[in-house]
Amino acid sequence: AILSGSCMVPVKFAPASMTAGYAVPFGVGTLVAAVLMSLVHMLVLEPTFPQLPPLKWNLTNHKVVLPCLASGVLWNIGNVCAIVVSNSSLGLTIGYPLMQTALVVAAIWGLLLYDEFEGWKAVTLLFAFGVLICVGAVVLGTNGECSDN
Repeated sequence: AILSGSCMVPVKFAPASMTAGYAVPFGVGTLVAAVLMSLVHMLVLEPTFPQLPPLKWNLTNHKVVLPCLASGVLWNIGNVCAIVVSNSSLGLTIGYPLMQTALVVAAIWGLLLYDEFEGWKAVTLLFAFGVLICVGAVVLGTNGECSDN
C-alpha cells in the first residue's frame, strides 16, 4: 500500500510541461519491475516453496500474448490519464482518490464478465465496499484543495 500510494509523488517534482513525458519512464519502470519480480519468483520462490505454481512463459500462443498486451496497453493508458489528472489543477489530493475508483470498475467487470463472485453475500459485500470506496473518493476529493500548478 505504501509503494502503490506513493507512485504518483515523483510527478509533483516534474515540471508541468513534462507531465505526459513522465509516462514513458513510468512504463519502463513497470517493465523492469515485472521482469525482476518474475525472476525472483522463478529463481528464489519456486525452489524454496515447491507448492507455488511455476511461471509458464508461452510467447508463441497468440491467444495468450495478444490479450495480455492489450491489457497492458489499457492499463498504461489509464496510468497516463492518471498522471495528467494528478498533475493538473486537481492535484494528487483529488486525482489519486479518483484513480482508486478503478477498483470498483474492475470488480464490476469481474462480476459481470468473469463470474468471479458467487452468492448473494459476496455480491452484497462487493457493492457495499464499492459504495464505500466511492464515498471515500468523494470525501477526499471534496475536502482536498484545487491548486494551480
